[in-house]
Amino acid sequence: MIKCFKRIFNKKGVSLVEMIVAMLVMVTIMISVTTVFAPMLVTYQRASNLAEVNTLLDNISAFIMDDVSRAVEIAVPAPPLQVVPDPDDLTQNFDLTPLFRIRTTFWNDYYLGPDGTLWLNVQGLDAPVRMLPRDFYKFRGADTVFRVVQPTALAVNAANGMVTLTLTIESIDGWQRDRTYTARPIGLN
Repeated sequence: MIKCFKRIFNKKGVSLVEMIVAMLVMVTIMISVTTVFAPMLVTYQRASNLAEVNTLLDNISAFIMDDVSRAVEIAVPAPPLQVVPDPDDLTQNFDLTPLFRIRTTFWNDYYLGPDGTLWLNVQGLDAPVRMLPRDFYKFRGADTVFRVVQPTALAVNAANGMVTLTLTIESIDGWQRDRTYTARPIGLN
């Protein structure tokens, strides 16, 4: 037995056949591990994207519903508005799609930008602002971009005084998520 071990450990190298067999075994193991973990990574990414969309919807709606709860008047739609994103370059401007307006102390006009970002124009301010920073709509690079799409609507039920906000967010992958929120404004008659 000792002679056998001495003979194995005294070898000066590995033959080409042994090297090829070892590589085939490693490749087989790597393929099987990849096959098992790849679907789990895709599932994790989808779940993560869904969680981010839910957070985005909740953040946007909380801001709007705060205005709704203090509303004195709600008008649909807001007046048309054109935005110049860069004051140094007046040729770069775009129209915002009017969504709705809510009057608390001032008129708060909500708009939808061409890139799917929500904008807020408060009466008396110089220019409209994005409700959330532009980079909030992008996560983990260009693969996951969310944008707000139509139908984004605000409806007032005259019978019970409830206001319903519907938001739809779409990902660059093409899937959409709708969410509806309701509130009863204290100042709205």
